[in-house]
Amino acid sequence: MRPAVIQQFNLTGQYQIDSHTTVQAGYVGNIGQHLAVPIWINQYSELPPSTCDVNFMLAIEPYYTLVGPGGDVIETASRAITNYHSLQATLQRHQTKGLELLVNYTLAKNLTNNVGYYGVDGFGVDDSFWQNINNPRGDYGPSSFDVRQMVSASAVYGLPFGRGKLFGSRWSPIVDEAFGGWQWSMTARLNTGLPMSVTQSPGNNCSNINCPGLADYISHANRYAPLEIRGRGTVGGVFHWFGTDPSAVPCTSHYDPASGTGTAPTGGCAYGRALGFGDAGVGTLRGPGFQDYDFSLSKAFQIVESQTLKARIDAFNALNIASYGNPTTRIGGNAASFGVIGGTISAPRQLQLSLVYQF
Repeated sequence: MRPAVIQQFNLTGQYQIDSHTTVQAGYVGNIGQHLAVPIWINQYSELPPSTCDVNFMLAIEPYYTLVGPGGDVIETASRAITNYHSLQATLQRHQTKGLELLVNYTLAKNLTNNVGYYGVDGFGVDDSFWQNINNPRGDYGPSSFDVRQMVSASAVYGLPFGRGKLFGSRWSPIVDEAFGGWQWSMTARLNTGLPMSVTQSPGNNCSNINCPGLADYISHANRYAPLEIRGRGTVGGVFHWFGTDPSAVPCTSHYDPASGTGTAPTGGCAYGRALGFGDAGVGTLRGPGFQDYDFSLSKAFQIVESQTLKARIDAFNALNIASYGNPTTRIGGNAASFGVIGGTISAPRQLQLSLVYQF
């Protein structure tokens, strides 16, 4: 094992617009080399035929005599790489006339051939292992957490109602205590979707000997044509992220373009199962984006000189926006599930009322 080498870079500039407002923008990036990655070194050197025997397995499985048919031999090597480049900008307005504001924007790209042992929970389906141990470049692409664009914002605003404010400056003490001095705040987060890879479930190509498929657990599918997204939406109660175009229906045939083995696909399908190593790239598709807006309204009521009662109303996901999870992108089993979104990653709107007594 070689120690990982991470190089980080940043260059930032700031400009003051006025006495209360500043804007900042900069480049932030890093390059990683010699990252740890698991390698399936007992991978078959070629596809086993349906009638393979022990002698054939001895020829195509490097460690057959050591671990037997389909045995696991995994090496952790320092061969993975990563790079991240981004433009990060911030607009900040310090409190003036009751308003305080902070807005952050990031435009970024993260490429790697190191998914990690666990990926991104609930999103990435890429395998921790390279599909082909002799072709690390084949698993190089957007990382599972590569969010291309993100905006986050927060704001706090003291409402201009009450004694000494723009409205209600002549209110009586009782009215002012009830309706004056309220503060509104919000947080927002918006980001584009995460990358997705089209993969295929493992297959068992031997009938008389216990052997796994050619490419450990998950391998890439084959890409035969562009995926045309038309008619995206709900059809028959099911949300189809890739739409209803014929290219969004997986091919039913198995084919190896390199050798011409198998049956070539027909019907305009974009992706299908591969007999050997698939050629579909990593992270070539994008899932749904995400939006969330939280609002709150609060006020501190003076009870006596040193005691207050703070009332707060919170609305989480206040606009009740449904942010969908990634669709199924694995080919195998039920073909009708390809491109189908099974749920959301956002909670429904929630309202919360709290009272805090301070003394």
